[in-house]
Amino acid sequence: MVIVFEGRDSAGKGGSIKRIVDKLDPNHFRVVAKGKPTDAEEKQWYFQRWVREMPSEGEIVLFDRSWYTRAGVESVMNLRVKSRLEVFLKTVQLLRKAW
Repeated sequence: MVIVFEGRDSAGKGGSIKRIVDKLDPNHFRVVAKGKPTDAEEKQWYFQRWVREMPSEGEIVLFDRSWYTRAGVESVMNLRVKSRLEVFLKTVQLLRKAW
């Protein structure tokens, strides 16, 4: 199971995640919070960072933020090259239509 918490800093994501994981068996969940991409990750397709973190059978993964971070937070903080952001947004639109 994947649970995505998306929101701005100080929006309460961390507190909400803590309340949930306090009730869970630590052997069956992980919390994933991605920071600034590494140099290697900068050269990859963006979703590769998240695919690696997908849960195994019987596991719960709580994502602190989401892939929307790419279009919002990273571009606002100048962590994104405009042309790559445009490619990302087009990819998201194609995936959304496919779902």
